[in-house]
Formats: sequence, C-alpha cells, structure tokens
Amino acid sequence: MALATDEEWAQKAEAFQDFVNTTVEFPIQIYSTTQAFPADEYVGRYEDRLSDPDVKSNEKLQALIEHYVDWYDRELAQRQMTIRDHYVLIPVRPEEVRYERASLLEKLAGIPVLGILIQIVTAPPEEEERAAMLEELDERRRRVERGLRGIEGCDTRPVDAAELTRLIAEYWTGTEIEYGDPEQVLRTSPVINKS
Repeated sequence: MALATDEEWAQKAEAFQDFVNTTVEFPIQIYSTTQAFPADEYVGRYEDRLSDPDVKSNEKLQALIEHYVDWYDRELAQRQMTIRDHYVLIPVRPEEVRYERASLLEKLAGIPVLGILIQIVTAPPEEEERAAMLEELDERRRRVERGLRGIEGCDTRPVDAAELTRLIAEYWTGTEIEYGDPEQVLRTSPVINKS
C-alpha cells in the first residue's frame, strides 16, 4: 500500500470497517509490526544488471536502469517505506463458552458467596472446558479469516505458538534477537509443560 492512491486507501479502510462491523462479535486485539524495507536487496538486483553484457551493449537500457535506481533511492528516502505485518489476536475466556447447565444453577451462581461455591461444584471437567474453548477459538478464527480474505489483497494464516513467542519477545525488547529454536524452548519449558 506504500504506493497506493487515496482512493485505494479509502476502499481498503471501508472494507476493513465493514469486516469489523459485520464479522467481529467478540473481542479482538490488532497487533502490527514494522520492519525496514530491504531496499538494498531490491535495488541491488537492478544494479547487478548494469554489469550484464546485454545491458552494457545497450546504452538506452543502461540509462533506463540507472534512472530507475536513482528514482527508487529518492522515493525510498522520501517515503521511508516499511513492511507491515498485522496480527489479529482472538481470545476466548472460559466464561464465554456455554456448557449444558440447568438454568436454576445459573441463577444461583449469581448469588454472592453461594454462587462461587455452586460454580466450583458445577464446573465442567478441565478437559471439557478446554475442548469447548478450542472449538470456540477455531470458529472465531475461521470467521476472522473469511472476513479478512474478503478484503482485496488480504490473506491470512494462523501463527503457531513458536512464532507468537518470537513476535512477543521482539515487541517487548524492540529488537530482533535470536532466541534459538522457539519450538524446543516451548517443549522444555517447565511452566508450559505443567498443564
């Protein structure tokens, strides 16, 4: 979108607004990252072409490539182009998941002190609660994916725990740090394995 027109920006903003207003009926968080555009790598391909025999033998092509490289360097300096990645975090809390319960117990659960005891006694098994939350999370994820893919030029993919861990670490440290193999760290972490 760095080179998009005002009209293109307006269309994307309207499509995103429509997505949020019609698809999202639950809380979400949007997390965006920014990284420098790899201009040297991109422009380097054109600069490498200047040494090719076919370009050396064609002055007009050589001048065109040189002009493009100069123009692109100026554009990058002026626009300060970056690459943005956007992440949608979709939480599910246990109280958002409905279980098969009698309505009388639900009413009693609202009474102070007595309600806490009723909630403890009637709470579903941990495995059932986890399964219900995962099912709800999967449904929410599918809805968000459908909504975002409906925006022209948007694509989505789930982020696994290892990549999410890396992203969070980079966010809080403000730098890209090599932490080793995040999947290995997650497998051996005593906090994560205690579930």
